[in-house]
Amino acid sequence: MIELVNVTKEYPGTVAVKDLTFEVGDGEFCVLIGPSGCGKSTTLRMINRLIEATSGTLLIDGTDIRDYRPEELRRKIGYAIQSVGLFPHMTVAQNISVVPGLLKWETSRIDKRVGELLDLFGLDPSAYKGKYPRELSGGEAQRVGVARALAADPSILLMDEPFGALDPITRESLQNEFSRIQRGLKKTIVFVTHDIDEAIRLAARILIMREGELVQYDTPENILTSPGDKFVLEFIGTDRALKRLARLPVQGLMRSALSVVLSDDPGKVEKSLAENSYLWVTDNEGRLKGWLDRKVLDKAPFNMEDSIVRIRVADFAVSPDSTAKEALSKMVLAGTSSAPVVDNTDLLVGEIRLADLLEA
Repeated sequence: MIELVNVTKEYPGTVAVKDLTFEVGDGEFCVLIGPSGCGKSTTLRMINRLIEATSGTLLIDGTDIRDYRPEELRRKIGYAIQSVGLFPHMTVAQNISVVPGLLKWETSRIDKRVGELLDLFGLDPSAYKGKYPRELSGGEAQRVGVARALAADPSILLMDEPFGALDPITRESLQNEFSRIQRGLKKTIVFVTHDIDEAIRLAARILIMREGELVQYDTPENILTSPGDKFVLEFIGTDRALKRLARLPVQGLMRSALSVVLSDDPGKVEKSLAENSYLWVTDNEGRLKGWLDRKVLDKAPFNMEDSIVRIRVADFAVSPDSTAKEALSKMVLAGTSSAPVVDNTDLLVGEIRLADLLEA
């Protein structure tokens, strides 16, 4: 657990953080957010003593952080930043190995850990271990940066706008990936961002700051439904209902899909289509291939092969781990009232309908 009690940070002529008190529970994902200059990054850096607090108390698992030597404390806490900060003269494996090396882990243990982390972030160890930072894309470098922060398996991870410099597509991909990883790792995370959508998507609790002070500290759901004051209301924006969809996983809203198989008897398909406005179509293995619209029945005789609307699955489908907001976006772009749900091999596992989103 991380606890801040009446923490203040003063600089000549200004107070960056004022009398800040809050706690982050074990395994909890806390996001600090607010306007530029509100003190969120200063707060983060005080936790691992990159900046010393002027007054107040910071505790980790009940121990005052001043009881640790700064270098000892930082080896216990993972730290990832926007600029990544990979050492350009070191390979990916060497970058990830920095803290385990300082902790004098055995070489075999370090090699195993590097491989585990690269696999975790979807980077093939055989292809990436020997690469240098200059050979990586922005998204790959950021993955390696977060992997390095996790290398010594710290219980606490501090992240200062780690995805801020990435393009929207890469950023969303990394958010999804990191959210998936956190569900398994259960690290205690303090994460700084200026993006309210990112905060709502990732956080278990959000701490909103203004001019160095805490304004509201609550769950994303409560912040969206019960903003603490006018500042919070304006900060989160007018599309609060849509933002709530970013907190709802498709898995909890999906239903069985209306579907047929390419090899099904055409008469059976025609009958099923007459009873439904559409049907998803799969191959014999269950992989999504397209859909049928009931309007094709107006063109007699019915020919299934000619009637299928072939689709690029990525344009229409979502995964069980996707958010309801992503599902709504796919429906709007495709002009449909439902979206198929597939696994990572394009197997159709269900569907989610617009009516389900409105009800949620």
